[in-house]
Amino acid sequence: MLKEENNKIEITIDTEEAIQKSSVANTMYNEANSLVIQNQQQYDEATLILKAVKGKYKELDEQRKEITLPLDVAKKNIMNLYKTPLELLTKAEEKIKSLLLQYARQKEAEALEERKRLQKLAEQEAEKQRKLIEEKIARAQASEKLNEKEKLNKIEELEQIKETVQ
Repeated sequence: MLKEENNKIEITIDTEEAIQKSSVANTMYNEANSLVIQNQQQYDEATLILKAVKGKYKELDEQRKEITLPLDVAKKNIMNLYKTPLELLTKAEEKIKSLLLQYARQKEAEALEERKRLQKLAEQEAEKQRKLIEEKIARAQASEKLNEKEKLNKIEELEQIKETVQ
């Protein structure tokens, strides 16, 4: 059956005996299906067959448990063998995921700060360009006014010259 030694678990199951005993169940099933109870004698025979069926069930169930109990023990031992390492690996996975998430959030925050900084610089540059354009416009408008004054002055001079010539 179950043998544990040198950090090894070995299970040996003799299935031939189980198969032989289990084949009787088929015979008993067929016998139960063919039963007819019409008198006391048939009733008494059916009662004996029922006892035999229940006895065979108990025998096979005990044999099944004899086989499965060592398997259950082996499974429990195997589960215990892997429980701690699997728990440690789960905790390691959680720790790594936490660190990855923390790093990703940090990088997102840094990127947001950089976008804000660049946006502020762009706004400052746009304001600077707007002021330069306004200054150019003001100078151009002032220059136009000067040119108009000069034109007016020249017209006046020409008119004075014209008057003196006439």
